[in-house]
Amino acid sequence: MNRVNKFELFIDANKFLCKLTIKKYFLKKGVETAVYDNKKKSFKVKSDFFPWWEKGPFLETFSKIVCQDFENLEENKVKKRVYNLTRAEQEVLKKLQTRKEWVIRAADKGGGTVIMKREYYETEARRILMDRTTYKILENDPTENFKLELGNLLEEAVNIGIITKENFDFLYPKYPLTQIFYFLPKVHKNIRSPPGRPIISGIDSLTANSSKFIDFYLQPIAQKTKSYIKDSTHILQEIESIAWHSDYKWATLDVTSLYTVIKHELGIEAIVRTLESQSTLETNKQIFLKSAIRFILENIFLGIMRICYFKLMVRPCAPGSPQIMLTSTWPIGRTHIFGVLPYGGRTWCYGEDSSMMF
Repeated sequence: MNRVNKFELFIDANKFLCKLTIKKYFLKKGVETAVYDNKKKSFKVKSDFFPWWEKGPFLETFSKIVCQDFENLEENKVKKRVYNLTRAEQEVLKKLQTRKEWVIRAADKGGGTVIMKREYYETEARRILMDRTTYKILENDPTENFKLELGNLLEEAVNIGIITKENFDFLYPKYPLTQIFYFLPKVHKNIRSPPGRPIISGIDSLTANSSKFIDFYLQPIAQKTKSYIKDSTHILQEIESIAWHSDYKWATLDVTSLYTVIKHELGIEAIVRTLESQSTLETNKQIFLKSAIRFILENIFLGIMRICYFKLMVRPCAPGSPQIMLTSTWPIGRTHIFGVLPYGGRTWCYGEDSSMMF
């Protein structure tokens, strides 16, 4: 057993104590615990309400006993330790952790781990960012300017009743982080000099919460598009429903560099058309969503190696992020409108950059 971190234990114990205290407070008031419903999601900053006066001697004693038990466990721990790595593997792992000349990244596909020389990693990152049709070097960090623009957009929405003050506080971060650029090595293409798949991590960035807000309204509409596929079971069900004919042919598409070739106007046009034709939202909210989408896509910047870059085309997003909705599904999902399939065939989009059609 590893040595107990008493500070982390203190934090965890007090978080649990806080939950118990809040539950006690609302039970005394006769308020039942609310069941979370994603369809009624409220976008607001997490509450810091803590009724400290409700702790009482029982909860205080419980917290002290828990902390004392962990300390006793530390004192009486068994000295013999069981490892799932051999001694040699442990030594190699420790050396890798301390060697700054190496960069360790997950492989783009296959679930492997790739160890690269930092020199190669930085060279490949610069090669990707040298594409002046996609990236532009900035002289300074534009966070404050973009933050002011976002604030004006949100204030206008509050004034005309589209969002609430609580929504504003959620959508307008006080201390946003700069989005970070990195890449995943494509070892399935070249094992010695793998090209990089660019990713931008936007966690806690200026537009992170705005993307969640927009995604909440776009998801139901996206699921109604003809090309939408939920998962593998869904695609199998769709295929089974087809009355196959001998002159039908299957085809699959894999879009090369999808994230970096979608122009902002194309992505915005695809979303706006669908929003106008399929959404049941009131006109003012649709107008706000369009403005927010345009702001997000046209004010993308990132940082790497102490340099800021402006993104001229739709950004590559971290897997699983809400921004995926704004960058990939919509342009692919509009292929039946843009005339890729003029003869009445079917097309489905699956994954983030692949399509199947017949």
